[in-house]
Amino acid sequence: MSVPGGPFDIVFEGWLLNYARDKATMTTMFRNISSNLRDGGHFFGIMQYPTEDPRKQLETWRNNKAQAYDYMTVEYAGDVEDGIVAHLKADRPTKFDFLNFWLKESVHKEAARDGGLTGEWKWTYPTVPEDDMGILGDVVNKAEERAKFERTPHFALVRIDKE
Repeated sequence: MSVPGGPFDIVFEGWLLNYARDKATMTTMFRNISSNLRDGGHFFGIMQYPTEDPRKQLETWRNNKAQAYDYMTVEYAGDVEDGIVAHLKADRPTKFDFLNFWLKESVHKEAARDGGLTGEWKWTYPTVPEDDMGILGDVVNKAEERAKFERTPHFALVRIDKE
C-alpha cells in the first residue's frame, strides 16, 4: 500500500506492530512500511521490550514495575505460535481495555527482513533524566522508582535502516 507523497525518508509507528498476531501479518506490515520508505531511509517504531521469552519478560515487568504504572495492569492472556497475547487495562488517566500480541524479538527481525528492511537494526531503551523526575508523579522514593523503570522497561524504540 503506497501513501501519496511517498516514498519518505522516515516512517514512524507507535504501538501498531503489536497488533500482528503472527510472523505473516507482521511481515505484511513491514512490507507496507518498506514500500513507503526511500532507500537509505529510516523506520522508527515503539513496541514491547524485545525478548525471546515474552511471557517471562511480562512476569518480570509485572513483578518489578515502577509505581508510576500502578494505574495499568498487563496480564498474560494466552499463547500464539510466535509469542503471547497480553491483556492491557487501565482506569486512569484514560480508560482502556484491549488485547495485543507480544511476539519474539527474532520474529520481529525475520519479518522486517522478509518485508524489505534489510539494513542496520538498533534498539534503544527508555531512560528518565535525573532532572526530570516529574514523569513519576507523586512517587515517594523517586530514585528507586527511576531505577525500576530503567531496569524493567515495558517498551523500546527500534530503528531499522532501509538499504
